[in-house]
Amino acid sequence: MRLHFHMLGVNTIGSFIAHHLRRVEHKVTLLLRDTAEQAILKRRGYSIKLEDEEGVINVASMLNSESMENLEMGDAINPKFLRGPQLIENRIRSLIVTITPYKVGRNIARLFYRMGPETTIVLLTNGMGVYEELVKGFFVDESTRPNLLLARTTHEVFQRGSFDVKLVKQGEIYFASPDNNPLTNQVLLEAKRKKLKIKVKKENQDRIDYKPILEEILRTSYIDPSYIKAHPEIVNLIRAKSMESTIRALSVIPELQIEYVSYQELQEMLFEKQMVDCVVQPLTTIYAITNNGLVNNPPANRVIDAICMENSVIMDRHSVELGLRPSSRWRKRRIMEQVEQRCQKVPLHWSTMLHNIRDRGITDVEYVNGYMVRLGVKYGIPTPVNSLMVDMVKMKHRLLAAPNVYRIKEKGIRQRTPNEFSDHKKRTPDQAMLRDPPLDEY
Repeated sequence: MRLHFHMLGVNTIGSFIAHHLRRVEHKVTLLLRDTAEQAILKRRGYSIKLEDEEGVINVASMLNSESMENLEMGDAINPKFLRGPQLIENRIRSLIVTITPYKVGRNIARLFYRMGPETTIVLLTNGMGVYEELVKGFFVDESTRPNLLLARTTHEVFQRGSFDVKLVKQGEIYFASPDNNPLTNQVLLEAKRKKLKIKVKKENQDRIDYKPILEEILRTSYIDPSYIKAHPEIVNLIRAKSMESTIRALSVIPELQIEYVSYQELQEMLFEKQMVDCVVQPLTTIYAITNNGLVNNPPANRVIDAICMENSVIMDRHSVELGLRPSSRWRKRRIMEQVEQRCQKVPLHWSTMLHNIRDRGITDVEYVNGYMVRLGVKYGIPTPVNSLMVDMVKMKHRLLAAPNVYRIKEKGIRQRTPNEFSDHKKRTPDQAMLRDPPLDEY
């Protein structure tokens, strides 16, 4: 069965997944930032080029695209969004999100009315807190909420250009469902035990034949609210069916190396990565260095020690709140060892946060160190070092976003030419550039 996947984010891992989905002939639509990106995709023949570990180049073509700049946001936080039958081509069944975290909310707002219980969303983003934002800010009503899956990848992919990526090291993609729906959990367990032989048991149907209504929903992508109220169990079946088809499509692609774990296991993986990112990402960004700049550096070690101590205290408290099993992975020494291993493993790596800074873009610091600061506030634990990291990264972004105002020069940042700013000596600093960034950015 060929599915229609929508890809929100065509960064390294997004292009990698889209390439393999298209290679097995699934329909793939790239949700691009604007018409300029669509023009680049058109010049490349609507294709993504991938070079594997052995240097073999494969091209996946016949990709579709949509421009997000033309989509209206509307009243995105209205839970009663199923207002009538809609064209099936406008609905989204499987959405894979790999975009930077701070952009997720604004883009989901544009796609909100195109999704429902028959939709499965895979969140494969950096940082923490995106899932909570979607549940509390958008999909408040459980009866109309899409199926949400969290994911973590160990694939190492390098971007060589627009829609041109290289696989540096083969890894895996771990999936888990935060939903307590027993049928969706059953689908994941069956997938873990039998891999491709995924079946959904229907012992909870109470002798009601849901097959006709399920077929109608899949055909029209519309669910009568009155029917949901009369048969609330239909939502669980719809979600299970949606997850089953998405999981099956991803599982049959050996290059993706899909692995299904429990939600607790995935949370431990995500937080372990978060602890390392809280150190490596902001420090390499603030000082514009590669990872090896943090190795054998006594002053840096003292800062790393302070960050790891804060995070260790927070995670000891937060892990109890989440019901995670007792573990030594939240000890300060263990976190510092993980940081050292990351820096030694990829010593010449430039962090994603630093790339965003140099592109004058908003960083993910609010979802990395900022997330730990919010946990500290929740549990009454002081977080002065993490707060400092957040402010330092934001300060650097502010300086480099307006280099002519602050007279800042850094390698890799293009300065304005006299033709672009001929009267810069006569002008006073642009007040629009000096004001605080919008709340939806920082």
